[in-house]
Amino acid sequence: ENTIELLKKKGVIVDKGLSDAEIGQIEQLYKIRVPQILQDLWKEGLPISKSFYNWRDFTPRNIGKIKSAMDKPFNDIRELAGEADWNGDWGEMPASSGDIADFIRKKADAAPRLIPIYGHRYMPAAAVENPPVFSICCLDLIISFLATAIIAYASCLFKIHFFIIFGI
Repeated sequence: ENTIELLKKKGVIVDKGLSDAEIGQIEQLYKIRVPQILQDLWKEGLPISKSFYNWRDFTPRNIGKIKSAMDKPFNDIRELAGEADWNGDWGEMPASSGDIADFIRKKADAAPRLIPIYGHRYMPAAAVENPPVFSICCLDLIISFLATAIIAYASCLFKIHFFIIFGI
C-alpha cells in the first residue's frame, strides 16, 4: 500500500492529487520550491484533513492561512531571539545579548522558507534530495525525519507500522 492509502485508512481526508500546473502555481504564489518528494506525495493525493494545509485552495483566506503558517517560525525566532541558546558551531559568542539576538535574526533571515506540512511540522523549501521534516514550536525545533522517510514520519504520526510502508 502507498502512503496515501495508508493515511486514508487512518481517517485522513485526501483530495485528488495536484497537477504539475497546480504545483507550479503554488511555487509561484508562495515563492517556494517544493521538494520533489513532497511533489510526488501531493501528485498521488493531497491530504486536507484538520491540521493539514489545503494547497489547492487559492481563496484569499486560505492563502493568508498558509502564508501565516510559513512566516510563524521566523516571526517567533525574530521575536524571541534574545532567549535563544547559542550554538557553538556559530563561532565565538558575542558579548552582549543584543548582538546575540541580532546574529540569530540574521541567521533566520538567511534560512530557506518553510513549507507547512501538518500542524507545526515543516519541510524546507529547498531543492535537496532528502530534506528533513521539522517540528517547530516557538524556539523549539526538532528534526523529525529526512524526507526520504516522510512516509515513516506519516507512519509515526498516524501510528502506521514503518515496515508496512517500506515493504520490509
